Order: sequence, then C-alpha cells, then structure tokens
Amino acid sequence: TVYGSLVLHLGDESSMFGKKVVFDLSSDMLMRGSSKFTRAELDTKLGELKAKIGITISGQNLNVNFETVRSNLPALLDIMRDVLRAPSFTASEFDLLVKENLAALEGSRSEPQTVAAEAAKAKNNAPYKKGDIRYSETLDDSIALYKATTLESAKEFYKNYYGASAAELSLVGDFDAAVVKPKLASLLGDWNSAMKYQRAPSLELVAKGDAVSLETPDKANAFYMAELPLSMNDQAPEYPAMLVANTVLGGGIKSRLFGRIRQKEGISYGVGSGFNAPALDKTASISLFAMFAPQNLDRLKVAVKEEVEGFVKDGITAAELADAKQALTQGFSLRRAQDQALVGTLRGQLYLGRS
Repeated sequence: TVYGSLVLHLGDESSMFGKKVVFDLSSDMLMRGSSKFTRAELDTKLGELKAKIGITISGQNLNVNFETVRSNLPALLDIMRDVLRAPSFTASEFDLLVKENLAALEGSRSEPQTVAAEAAKAKNNAPYKKGDIRYSETLDDSIALYKATTLESAKEFYKNYYGASAAELSLVGDFDAAVVKPKLASLLGDWNSAMKYQRAPSLELVAKGDAVSLETPDKANAFYMAELPLSMNDQAPEYPAMLVANTVLGGGIKSRLFGRIRQKEGISYGVGSGFNAPALDKTASISLFAMFAPQNLDRLKVAVKEEVEGFVKDGITAAELADAKQALTQGFSLRRAQDQALVGTLRGQLYLGRS
C-alpha cells in the first residue's frame, strides 16, 4: 500500500475574506464529478483500483489524502488530475451538497457539544473581523452563508484560487519513483494559481476569566468545556513539559481527571484534557472537557477545581512523570511506524522546512 498527502495553499488574508463557505463548497464538489467521471463512476473506479481519495479544507489549505496499492498508483494519479483540475460542477450535485450541509448544521443545533463550541467561538473570534478566513462563524451565520452561496460563485472561486503554485506532496509506502514522477509532473507541474498565496497568521488571544451556562433542555447529557490560551508554539522550551503535564492531568485513562471523575466518582461518561501548540504562531491552548448527566454539574465542578488546583500547587510525582514520558514516547513511535500517519507528518515538515 502507498499513502499520499497533498496540500494546496490558497490566497491571502485579504483575498480570502468572506470566502470560507464558498471554499468549502468548491472543495466538496471536486469528488462529485469531473470531465471524465460522474460521482457514481468515480466511486466505482476508485473501488476497482482499491483506492481512496479524501478532500478537506483547513484555513487557507486544500488537503488531499489518498491511498492505493503500488500497481494502481499511476492510474490513481491520472484520476486525481481529472478530479482536481477538471471538476464538472453540476447544478444537481451542488444543490444536493448545499442541502446536506444545511441539514447537518440544523441537526447539530441542540447538541450539547455544538452549543459549547458555539460559546467558545465567541471567545476565540476576538482578534478577527467577521468574514476573516480565521473567524469561526456562528451556526446561524453559517446557515445563511450556505443558503446564499451560488454554483457560479463556487466555479469562480475555483477558477481564481485553485492551483499548485504553493503546494507540498509526500508519498510513503510501496511505489516506483521513476514511474510516479512524470505522473506528478502532469498532475501539478503546470497548474498555477491565479491568486498569490501568503499565510494569514493566527493572532494571540488575551486570557479573560469567564463562565457561561447554556441550556439544551431536550438532551439527557450535558457537556463541560474550559479553555485557556497560552502564548507559545511547539518551539518553546516549555513545550515538552506541557505535553507531559497534559498527559498527567487528563491525557488518558491513567490521568488524574479520568481517575477521579470517571473511575472513582463515576460522575462523567468521558473526561480529559487537551493541549495544542501550533508550529508557527504563539497561539497554544489547554482545554478541559467532560460529558456528564446535568444533575452532576456541581460535583463535576468541585472535582475539576480540586484536581487542577492540586496539580498547580503540588506538581506531579516521579511515577507520573515516568508514565507520561513512556506514554508519549510510545505514541510518537507508533505514529512514525504507521505510513498513514507518517505521510502527513512528512508533508507538514516539508512545509515548515524541518527535518
């Protein structure tokens, strides 16, 4: 098997303003028909080739992940050329896509996790203007934008922004480089972007204490979330220590939060913490989360408060440090041993200029 990761970087802060939804719809249309295949024919052909193609967006990036077997990689790259460079943008598929997005948005409206995420958006949007590519629209704003976006605007966005002028590609697994190189040249070599790319950096958040409670009366479960912005990236000297701290606090089944709140007191179905630090911008964050029955809220708050305060006051034990280091090392080793994970890591390192 061979795995591939391709990322196209599009536009800049100014040119991408107000373009998030049209970017999303244009990217989803790529797998819904091309000059040579209808959507159904494309699905059938990929099945014959034992191949998969997944296309998503994140910020200014179009992410294309693909896999197949050695003998079928050249044929898959030919299909990818047609999918990426000659999408059909049929009206019927576009209308169906918009309806699917609207249904998904409406269906998530009363979910506790969605409601919590909506509250977090309001905090994380602080540095940006509405319409900025880094701004996260509310559910209602997203629904309005999907309703307003037209097929012609999706076609126009594709025409003006798509291309491989700023792109990276990585392959990991069993393939013949001599055969693949000319296919990649055909796929990407002369595909230039009309709009120049320049990365829009994420802006730092100022931490401000606040608490918000939101009702979801038709749901049996509730969701707890807390987040703290930190001015650091993954090159900060504190980064390794933060990975260890997160692992001990809530990063697994041996963590303090899980041990007390889930196993000892049984007041949460799932609980933990997360730590994220980007490679370039100093916009790290640490988060806490729990799924619980509403009647257990007060007990949950007390437990979280006591565990976090104790963690800050007393630090961690030598045994916890050793366990966390072992867990992190095993996780890193496992990801390096899995081609499907390694291909994305290598592509990211290529973008960052890291070995």
